[in-house]
Amino acid sequence: MKKIEICLAPVLYPHQKLDDSIVVVIDIFRATTTFCVALANGVESIKPFASAEETFTYKNKEGYMIAGERNGYKLEGFDLSNSPKAFMNNDEVKGKKIAFTTTNGTQAISLVKDDATVVIGSFLNEGALLRWLVEQDKNVLLLCSGWKNTINYEDTLFAGSLAEKMIKTDLWEHSSDSVEIAMTLYNEGRENLLEYIYKKSARIKKRSEEIGQEFEYCMKRGILQNVPIFRDGYLINYEE
Repeated sequence: MKKIEICLAPVLYPHQKLDDSIVVVIDIFRATTTFCVALANGVESIKPFASAEETFTYKNKEGYMIAGERNGYKLEGFDLSNSPKAFMNNDEVKGKKIAFTTTNGTQAISLVKDDATVVIGSFLNEGALLRWLVEQDKNVLLLCSGWKNTINYEDTLFAGSLAEKMIKTDLWEHSSDSVEIAMTLYNEGRENLLEYIYKKSARIKKRSEEIGQEFEYCMKRGILQNVPIFRDGYLINYEE
């Protein structure tokens, strides 16, 4: 059987990385959700950067638009925010490459991109991602982007949900407290995950006053069928 591990914050990754593995990067509110939506709505590719300054050098570059945020707010001078809604029903993004930077998600990608096959996870594409992982038959590490290198609820809950489904296939096993913690939290809140997050996370509850509808959208399950994969410096939709 293959191994599954959950890294609850990027700072822990050097201690938990697996050999010959797939890393699923998770940033539910909102980067990995936005990446899935963007690539499902006609964006050609996404080039993730840890640095806002490096991302900005792509502004007005032919074929590119730039998107980004810090602390949840759109960066000044950028074309797009880190919002799934920015890429819905938006003809301007179709066929474009997006240079993208975020507070947490693109930092996590930068951390692992040279170590393993990297794919993107969200509640929106959870079913498609699970089917894809089953086909790959490899060790899997679920990397929660967290909040500024600390653990957060939303990423941990998704990791717990996906890990539970993976283990039920009998293709993966674990001996990890992180996996058990994530699955325990998921099962505690599974009846209404968003309400559970609002109850537990003062940070998210406060931000919901501004973008609560986006948070609701980010918790929708299985409405997308794409699996974004990192190849040659870009996130693209996986195709055989």
